[in-house]
Amino acid sequence: MAETCLYRTFDGEGRLLYVGISGNLKGRMAMHKSKSAWYPEMVRASVETYPSRREAENAERKAILSEGPTHNVAKLSPLARRWRDAMTPDEKSQLDELKRQSEDAKANLRATKSRLKARCDARKRRAKKWDAGEINDLADDGEV
Repeated sequence: MAETCLYRTFDGEGRLLYVGISGNLKGRMAMHKSKSAWYPEMVRASVETYPSRREAENAERKAILSEGPTHNVAKLSPLARRWRDAMTPDEKSQLDELKRQSEDAKANLRATKSRLKARCDARKRRAKKWDAGEINDLADDGEV
């Protein structure tokens, strides 16, 4: 089976504009550029790859329902659409803030993982040098 991409597009303030899937992401983005009202607002996109279209469709459905992109209306159930439309501006603002905080937390987690990996890699390099007799001390020399 061919891999399928799940993509999310965001505006300049980090608001989620649209969630979609495609087996040809470049072609799909070209289509959005010419036909989607939200495209000019987009400043970034994130992409996840799934081994099958079915898995991507399931992830897309969950993302649309839980993350509430502004422009995904066709795949919302009538109940979900009514729920979204019944939200007050304050509730929508609170939900947007929670989504932003969630994205910030995810970014912080990725940065922390990256820092820890770099430190671990540096320690592994020092251990190899020590094993090879190139250094006499395993103390951290501030490499990372």
